[in-house]
Amino acid sequence: MTRLLRTSLATAALLGAWIVCLGGCGEKIALPVPEGQFGIYDYLYKDEFAPAGEIRQLKYGIGGLYILEPGRLVRYNNDFEELQTYEGLGDATAICFYDQKFLVFVWDGASSTLSWHNAASLELEGSVNLAEVTAVADMATNAAGLEQAPWAETFLYLSDPAAEVVHRYTFDELNGLLTFGYLTTNSGDGARFAHAPAGLLSDAEGRMLVCDQDSLRNWVIRFDATPDETDVTPDPNDQDPLRGLTYPFRDSGCINPPAGDFVLGSAPTACTGDGGWVGGPSSLAGEFDRPSALTRDGQGRLFAVDRGNDRFQVFGYSGDDGDWLYEFQFGSDETLPDPVSIGLFDVTSESPPFYAAYVFVHLGESNRVIKLISTEYQAKLDEDVPPEDLP
Repeated sequence: MTRLLRTSLATAALLGAWIVCLGGCGEKIALPVPEGQFGIYDYLYKDEFAPAGEIRQLKYGIGGLYILEPGRLVRYNNDFEELQTYEGLGDATAICFYDQKFLVFVWDGASSTLSWHNAASLELEGSVNLAEVTAVADMATNAAGLEQAPWAETFLYLSDPAAEVVHRYTFDELNGLLTFGYLTTNSGDGARFAHAPAGLLSDAEGRMLVCDQDSLRNWVIRFDATPDETDVTPDPNDQDPLRGLTYPFRDSGCINPPAGDFVLGSAPTACTGDGGWVGGPSSLAGEFDRPSALTRDGQGRLFAVDRGNDRFQVFGYSGDDGDWLYEFQFGSDETLPDPVSIGLFDVTSESPPFYAAYVFVHLGESNRVIKLISTEYQAKLDEDVPPEDLP
């Protein structure tokens, strides 16, 4: 029996059990019918969790599930058991990881402070006030162009929707953070300019992805984050922008590439150049209404939260600068109402690995975390159950 067939049968069995339970097994979230390659459903409801405090952001990284609340950061295991807690924050809104140094960065809007912590113990290791930052929706690290700042260990990017920029800083443990221009600003109409930056991610090729929630865009834009040394101002005493350059998701072969080459979402794709740099909200597959957060699995696949459409969408990564292709979507207004942020866990102890075996989604309105399991991995778990333990 093929693996795909086993997965489909296991999924069908689970579906049958859930249908029976609808009348007397407690409240369950209704299952959607997403598109995908793993049988009837790509993901199944596994569990959920509602912390005592308001969830500001959820991410999965360095050894656990991290949930940020206004006043604290908590690291959980996959079963929502609390492992470590850091208290003392005021109005925290965003976190990100620096894997090479085993650090987690935290932005606290109450004091305009960026702090960094040991990822395991969450102990504070350093902090700096960044008065020039207005608000932070998300953060990410990326090393592209680091040779321009030989003292630094990485670049740290802060998405600031109020200022309509993505700030760039160098980071090293001796100097902390030093300003180093921007990844993008709202000073033009091309894809190089994000108008309402939100979620950030370094993709599998080291490019930076930025969610642009502008109502006339609703895009995920791809950048080569390397600081452009020609992007300078006439004043030698001010901060040069040093912005990154857009980098294509796909190659249309057009002499003048359309917006659709550089973004995911509703955008012009014709070689004629008609349509300019305008998109818009859309519920079509591969397009968005307020893309809010991004993550990726060990295969490089992109998981993008499509908040306005109550779903996340998955885009396949072909590698070697090949095209990115829409794979499937999961969610509806019943199953994933108001998704805000996302994290995932790869099961790499198996051979072959099960990428994105578990997906965790933060739902804003209900302040819950939904835990999903891929049908492929659920089928593997079912295979491992001894016959005498089967119902």
